[in-house]
Amino acid sequence: MSKSKRQYLLSLSGLYFALFALLGLALILSAMTWKVLYATSLDINKHIYAAQLNLTQGHLMLEKKLHGADEIAASQVWLNFESAQTSINQLIAILNRFNRVSFVKTTNTHIPINLLLNINKKITQLETKTNKLSRGKRSIKSSAPEYDVQYNQHFTEILADIRFAKHILDKIINHAMERQFRLQLLTLSFWICLLLATVSASIYLEKKRNQVIKKMEYLVYHDQLTDLPNRQQAENLLNQAVASSKQYKHKFALMILDINNFRFINDNFGRKKGDQLLRLIAERLKICLKKDDIIPKIINKSSISRIDGDKFSIILEGINDFHDAGLIYQHLRKDIGSPFLLGNDELNITLSAGISMYPFIKQPSHHLFSFSEAALKKAKHAGRNSSQYYTKELYKEHTSLLLLEHDLSLALEYNQFSLVYQPQVSLTHMTVVGAEVLIRWNHPIKGFISPDKFIPVAEHGGQIAAIGKWIIQKSCEQWADWANQGVQLPKLAINLSSTQLNKANLIEDINKIVANSGIMRECIEFEITETSIMQEGIVVNNFLRDLKHAGYRLSIDDFGTGYSSLERLKKLPVELLKIDKSFIDDLAENSEDYFIVKAIISLAHSLNLLVLAEGVETTQQLNILKELNCDIIQGYLFSQPLSSVDFLAFITKKASNPE
Repeated sequence: MSKSKRQYLLSLSGLYFALFALLGLALILSAMTWKVLYATSLDINKHIYAAQLNLTQGHLMLEKKLHGADEIAASQVWLNFESAQTSINQLIAILNRFNRVSFVKTTNTHIPINLLLNINKKITQLETKTNKLSRGKRSIKSSAPEYDVQYNQHFTEILADIRFAKHILDKIINHAMERQFRLQLLTLSFWICLLLATVSASIYLEKKRNQVIKKMEYLVYHDQLTDLPNRQQAENLLNQAVASSKQYKHKFALMILDINNFRFINDNFGRKKGDQLLRLIAERLKICLKKDDIIPKIINKSSISRIDGDKFSIILEGINDFHDAGLIYQHLRKDIGSPFLLGNDELNITLSAGISMYPFIKQPSHHLFSFSEAALKKAKHAGRNSSQYYTKELYKEHTSLLLLEHDLSLALEYNQFSLVYQPQVSLTHMTVVGAEVLIRWNHPIKGFISPDKFIPVAEHGGQIAAIGKWIIQKSCEQWADWANQGVQLPKLAINLSSTQLNKANLIEDINKIVANSGIMRECIEFEITETSIMQEGIVVNNFLRDLKHAGYRLSIDDFGTGYSSLERLKKLPVELLKIDKSFIDDLAENSEDYFIVKAIISLAHSLNLLVLAEGVETTQQLNILKELNCDIIQGYLFSQPLSSVDFLAFITKKASNPE
């Protein structure tokens, strides 16, 4: 039982206990009132009967006296008179007690006004006749027969008054007890109604509480945008599928789908339409999985979840192999490929998929998401709008990358990175106008590892921010060291990863490093790939404007591979375009590459941008680039990437002998 549930039950039990305690207290007070009334009734009757008995006996003796009884009879009469007088006085005290307001408050018994007035009247009469009786007592002792008739008359009146008082007291007591009974019945009814109301309210609140808990659990385990299970629930569903697989000895597949270029859609059409598109895709996927065609014949059960911004996971139970999973992907891709209508806009969407099977080479089930993610990553690198299976070969590759990621996390700590510098040469004066900073990783066991291999791993594993900051810091320190030796390089070109662009306070960190090293901001040029600009959209545009405003140079790397539009290029605050090496490699043999390079140079110059061709390795390539008026070149024709010492020697030699 949960802690909150236990606390709720304890508080509810406390409430019920308090109600029962109050009900018991009310019943006890009512019983005490009944006891007081009953005792009072007994006292009244006792004194009335005593007074009646003594007066009756006195009256009988007086009758004997009137018929000639002896002297002793008169004294016995007065003994009865004295006892009767005592009873009457006690009765008066009881009657006065009933008249007191304090008793009314104590017993909660409201005596009618007319009865109170009658009691007061009879008390006065009894007191008067008692005084007469006292006066008559002396006369009887003096044996004055003339008073006997008068005494007899007084006794008869007093006896009648006592009977009348008893009648009144009976009415009072009966009224009080009847009123108390009604009050007790009303109190009991009130507490029973209150108890029933409390129980009903508790049942209602418990029902509402359960509804709220279910709603909260639903929100915890479901995506609010698409109403699909979220990542946490997807993992629960995966565990259920594993248990079912073990019990019924069948296989299942985990497919992760990714919407290609969804960030571009968000940036260009707005997040509102992006959310609308996600809802439509979720609905279409659910409908497709329920279609009465090939899919229900392949699988026993399916469950779809939204596990990330533009990623969905589908568990396909009862599937036989990757081939069947591939057929399902083809059906999903076909349905999703139909245009989506968002207001006046019509969008065509493509999907990439990564698929893993369970069981798979005795790996734990919680690795399935990682396996499918790895397959998805490979599918996207292969050209998107396709699927990849997590096979044994990919498992080996994935395991190798995980080990590489672990080693990479230690590389900075153990000083395994180094920087090299490749000169950039002006075609106009054939002088060094800058250098591109390149990182190298010297693994203690595996030796040299190419940046093309470990940079994507660093981006995926989150180490790229620390590595990028280290590159900027070491580059600035090296520039300052060269400056101290009399060589002031016009610029250093430093690459920025698309992942770094999302890091908060990046420009602030760069400014601190630059300020501490003493390098001028205009001597630093940051390179961002054309692909990053296309994928990140508005984020990159804002970042580039902030960098430019801070005083740094900007360039677009690998230009020609990202299909950026002329309109967008005009808005970017860049100064230089770097033509991708793939267009330079076959520049002399391939006419298409020639005209592409020519168009890029012409386009750049029309926008007042400089052009740098990277990967220049032959004299023929150099001559063509001169013919096309390229501004700067970089490549092995002039120099391979050099260590800081070798670069200083190279630039010193070039300065003394430009040819």
